[in-house]
Amino acid sequence: MDDKTTIEVFDCNVRLGGNILHSVPRKGVTQREVNLLRTIHGSDAIIDLKAVDIVELTQPQLEELHMQLAREYGRAKVERAFGIILDRFDEWLASKLDEQANATEERIAESDRRFKAQQPTPAAA
Repeated sequence: MDDKTTIEVFDCNVRLGGNILHSVPRKGVTQREVNLLRTIHGSDAIIDLKAVDIVELTQPQLEELHMQLAREYGRAKVERAFGIILDRFDEWLASKLDEQANATEERIAESDRRFKAQQPTPAAA
């Protein structure tokens, strides 16, 4: 049985670098990400914090969340902020990049098929 971790989810505004003139709205931000953003931008950088949900994550889901945060904000920052070691991060990132490359190739192939289907057929001589 997996132990589950309960995490709140928020909507908020982030003052980048703590600058009151440069705020970015964020929706669906987990408590972990809020903590990380405070570490990066300053303890007062998160404003208008509004709880919108509570989710339960299994250990593999929590690990996936940490990997996603590391991809967005940097592995070292996530490891330092949460006191964890993401020893599978390089492997995880490589698989995500492969998935994206495959999805891109599929979209290009589909676009080519649609383009060719729209081309007029040559008239018979």
